[in-house]
Amino acid sequence: MKKGSLPVINEYHPLTGLYNFDAFFKKAAEIIKENDKYPMCIISLDIEHFKIYNDWYGRKAGDRLLNLLAGDIKKAAESAGTIAGHFGNDDFALLYPVTDDLEKWLAKQIEEFAKYTDAIREFLLKVGICEINHSMSPAEAYDCAQLALKSIEGIHDQRVVKYDCDMKRKLMSEQFLTQEIRQALKKKEFTCYMQPKCQIDTGEVIGLEALVRWRHPNDGIVGPDVFIPILERNRTVHQLDLFVWDLVCSQLHEWIKEGLHVVPVSVNVSRIDFYSLDLLSIFKGLLTKYDLSADLIELEVTESAYIEDYKIVTDTIDQLSKAGFRISIDDFGSAYSSLNMLKDIEVSVLKLDIKFIQFNRKNLLRTMAILKAIKQMARDLGQTIIVEGVETQEQVNLLKQLDYHYAQGYYFYHPLTIDQAASLLKPAKVMN
Repeated sequence: MKKGSLPVINEYHPLTGLYNFDAFFKKAAEIIKENDKYPMCIISLDIEHFKIYNDWYGRKAGDRLLNLLAGDIKKAAESAGTIAGHFGNDDFALLYPVTDDLEKWLAKQIEEFAKYTDAIREFLLKVGICEINHSMSPAEAYDCAQLALKSIEGIHDQRVVKYDCDMKRKLMSEQFLTQEIRQALKKKEFTCYMQPKCQIDTGEVIGLEALVRWRHPNDGIVGPDVFIPILERNRTVHQLDLFVWDLVCSQLHEWIKEGLHVVPVSVNVSRIDFYSLDLLSIFKGLLTKYDLSADLIELEVTESAYIEDYKIVTDTIDQLSKAGFRISIDDFGSAYSSLNMLKDIEVSVLKLDIKFIQFNRKNLLRTMAILKAIKQMARDLGQTIIVEGVETQEQVNLLKQLDYHYAQGYYFYHPLTIDQAASLLKPAKVMN
């Protein structure tokens, strides 16, 4: 380098050749200034579950997919006289004119991109849009487009979303609620309800599921749908899970001391718990602390937990199974990894997703055929099936007809307080 010359700063992503983060926003500001009479927007794009695509098909295939997407958005930028950026992984941005048919055009681009992944819906594009107003920088518009994009994670029938002010208000409200939840954990405002799992023929309680509730000082009992998604997005759900697991084990210990015949209690394990905590050490520690046997604790893992960090999840479950803990797959059949997952891990219980028993006259025969096939598979694998969400006599009759033995749902019991659940447990001497 000649004395006094400035270093050359690379403006491009090394894989795709698109502008990198800093260069993109610098160039975007220049283009917007030169074309201030024409409304522009920032479009944020990423590929749903791209990490899984890499795991399934390999890094080379993943890079090829990124380059295909980069080629498409570069072509779009060039035709509009704008620019495209690639900020790492599958994070792309496009500066584009605002037109009446923008969303329709983007939907077509998504459809075209799907051909690259054989139209596997788990790897579709997600797109967030934010129009740039006079008081907003391109980087601020990108943040808003990202907010719009993140609002559609996991929603397969909605791929394109425009940013609006409600999203920011919702984010601020969520941040406030996050602080409130943290305080609630410190003040021990959370508790557990228990929903029984029953034998279909007799109604006998053969297990309980611990369901967390927030005893809010002003709003009363608050359900998990309000706070669990927030904790999962903030990756702090493990703090609540640790509290619940300890509470359940403590309660089992108390019931045994009271001379009750306890049944296994299942607790939920979030996918975030697998890489935030040493689960084997924690659950073994709880058994020692409360003098319990492993077969009294059932660990419920939602099927979607296997979508990300597959190896971490399967390895941990293998360790927990070998230590004697019962493993239950919650919402079985709700995600695309069902059968692939069962060949890799030891599972004690399949909790069949409620959708399987939501039948009508038109689909009854197909419903029965699927339920029969699942029953046979579980029998061959030595697994117990519990059907979730059973609410009607008609559903119970169908399950009896197909020789299903266990179910859970409002037909049998709503979630109960700990005292109500205890009243269902018979004294141990009677059971003996």
